[in-house]
Amino acid sequence: MLLRTALLPLLLVLALAGCDAAAPPGPPVDVVPVVETQQSGVGAEARRVIGSPAEWESFWKEHAAGRLPPEPPPQVDFERRVVLVAAMGQRRSGGFGIEIAGVEPTPGGGLEVRVATRVPPEGAVTAAVMASPLVAVSVPRPTGPVRWVEAPAP
Repeated sequence: MLLRTALLPLLLVLALAGCDAAAPPGPPVDVVPVVETQQSGVGAEARRVIGSPAEWESFWKEHAAGRLPPEPPPQVDFERRVVLVAAMGQRRSGGFGIEIAGVEPTPGGGLEVRVATRVPPEGAVTAAVMASPLVAVSVPRPTGPVRWVEAPAP
């Protein structure tokens, strides 16, 4: 009985210690690639959440500007999904890149989007071309805010 009395408080403390661990906010986010390119018409750095066909058409016209023949935008079910766009803006040489390194659910139905950029090292020999790196992915429509976080390059 003495052993049982001594162990009960210890077990209770151990059980309660595990209650402080943060539970994951939800299942992994279904991330579907939409476009990844070094040659976008989006000339400025941008982070966008596109949630309607009208916004998508407008964005696609900017992105595909100057391409002949013009490419139609990929199909997206905006009833259920949004498109997350990360653009690096125009760069004067190659060696730059951008990626959506992760999308995680947050409490309240939001998303945290991690964006990683690659920059060539100082003095690196790179292609003498104009580049405008851009990446876009489709994710289920969030019910809360989208927060963009700059992540270290991979």
